[in-house]
Amino acid sequence: MKEFKQLNKIFIFKYDPVSNLEKMLDEFQAATAKKLKSVEPIVLRCNSLEILLSNMNKTRWGIFQTLVNEKPNSWNELAQLLQKDYPLIKKEAESLTAMGIIELHQQNQEIQPIISYERIIFDLSAKAKKQREVSPLRV
Repeated sequence: MKEFKQLNKIFIFKYDPVSNLEKMLDEFQAATAKKLKSVEPIVLRCNSLEILLSNMNKTRWGIFQTLVNEKPNSWNELAQLLQKDYPLIKKEAESLTAMGIIELHQQNQEIQPIISYERIIFDLSAKAKKQREVSPLRV
């Protein structure tokens, strides 16, 4: 079995009420294409808390944990470890691949899912809006 180096990175799902779709897509594409020049962790911003939280459902979280802890050699082994159907695991893992959270490596006849990050963080802090200063009422 070939051992792949596990990356020491953090992936952040960030709630950002002032972000917009165009900005989010640009950042996401730059992140997944590894074109970011900064040393900041990769951040996926979303202005909808519901959408943000739906990106990491229970099955995807289980896949992430299993990849970190068990390091399965194939989709089949991953499905067996999770005791889930292969098509479901493959579909959910492909979503994680599209987000850049896991990578796929060809190993003999099998495709091995490899975790790209050691930690996933949900940052739900909202930016505070600047309050306008109110002039005192002069009488």
